[in-house]
Amino acid sequence: MASITVYKHANFGGRSETFTTEVSNFKDVFLDDEVSSVTIPIGSTWMLYENMDFQGQVSILGPGDYATPNSMCLKNDTLSSLRPFPSVIGPTCLLFKDTHYRGRMVVAITDTPNLISIGFNEVLSSVIVLQSNWTFYKDINYGGTEVVLKPGRYPQPIQFKNDDISSLRPTDSIITVYKHNNFLGRSETFSGPVSNMIHIGFNDQVSSCKIEPGSTWMLYQHVDFQGHVSILGADDYPNAHAMGYHQ
Repeated sequence: MASITVYKHANFGGRSETFTTEVSNFKDVFLDDEVSSVTIPIGSTWMLYENMDFQGQVSILGPGDYATPNSMCLKNDTLSSLRPFPSVIGPTCLLFKDTHYRGRMVVAITDTPNLISIGFNEVLSSVIVLQSNWTFYKDINYGGTEVVLKPGRYPQPIQFKNDDISSLRPTDSIITVYKHNNFLGRSETFSGPVSNMIHIGFNDQVSSCKIEPGSTWMLYQHVDFQGHVSILGADDYPNAHAMGYHQ
């Protein structure tokens, strides 16, 4: 179970409290804006916010002893809300309503064909992918434009348009194709079948590709999975010859 102990003074002095769940407003449980040091045990990661309701500057801290506000990457006596990362035992993705991991948070652990069902449709502004690759779709039921995000932190909707995601699901079958040899030029990442590259302006323009571990892909010469086929496993293919084609 995630836990964090907060202290009124620096160097773990003064009044202290230990929390195991999120706190949206420190005024309700502690002295608001009077936390100066914290300790986080092994196995826990917490998000600390400058303002109540998970707003303002955010600092993401892993296990450790943080003896001063500076070590917490916060100003002195500004901590007003906090929440833990969930336990991860499989594909896990954190969705946030506002940029920089602020506002309402939803934890996704499985296929979600319609974000309306969790009251999160077209309001997504930042993401933290904790485990597995995830594919995000513009439309419900995995339709429309898609973008694949690997484990990492995405504080702003650079990879996707703000408030423009309606469904998502984890996937470990990933291929990235490049316009030029040696993984240069324009690139696109896919997690599912593409029957016609013309629709994305990439027809007959792929010169190299990378396939993620655990994946096997079939590459076809023509649309609708016709013509010469090359079956490729996980690896980096720097040119068409390596992919089983001749330029």
